[in-house]
Formats: sequence, C-alpha cells, structure tokens
Amino acid sequence: MNVKMHSQAGTRSEQAAPAPAPAPAPAAAATMVAAKVYTERDARGRIIEARRLNGLELYRLMAAMGPDASNAALMDYASIYVSVRAIDGDSVDFPVTKLQIEALMQRLDVEGFAASAAALSAAAKDSGDVKELAKN
Repeated sequence: MNVKMHSQAGTRSEQAAPAPAPAPAPAAAATMVAAKVYTERDARGRIIEARRLNGLELYRLMAAMGPDASNAALMDYASIYVSVRAIDGDSVDFPVTKLQIEALMQRLDVEGFAASAAALSAAAKDSGDVKELAKN
C-alpha cells in the first residue's frame, strides 16, 4: 500500500506505509496445562490414577447424565468414577454417555471408587480446596 504525502512546500513524495506490527503471541491462559494425576492402590491391588475434572469434563458429565445431572448426590458419585484416568497403567477414556459411565463404574466397583476418592482428596489437599475436602 502506498501513501501519498504532501509536504508543506506543496511537493509530493511517495512513501510506503509502515508494515503492521506482528500479532502478539497467544496469552499464557490459552495454553493448556496438564492437571496433576494422583495415584492410589485399591483394595484389589490395582493402581488407580485420577485427577480433578476440568470445566469441559464437568460439562460433558452433566450432558451424559441428562436429567440426573440435577441430582447433586449422583453427580458427586459419578464425578469420582469419571475422574479415573488409568487402571494399572491402562488409559481410561473419558465417558461421554451414561452407558459408558455405568460401564466404568462396574469396572472399578467400590474398591476403585474408594481409591479414586482418596486420590481426589489428595488433590484437594494439594490445592487447598476446603470445599472439596468437605465433600470427601
């Protein structure tokens, strides 16, 4: 783009417009940071890895639970199960349907639930989240 400029004396000179400044780098807040995973051994001897849910995962859990999402006790119960990321080193995909949540519950059973709850309690202690500690 060329810009025509007039000097005070009335003569014309052509100058190229300065190049636009480069766009700033994305803000640090836009960078995803992996949440810390906590490990506990359950009563069956399995190593259970769990981490706190992020906002998107909470949304997906509510969507999967459908009308049951309004039941706080069920949501708390389900969130402890879906916080599991691995069992004995085998990755666990985040469930996106109620049937997948129930399959994970069946796979973990009460022993896996207790280990996940203990891992989440450790996560709450690390973050100083007293409200989370009160739930467990």
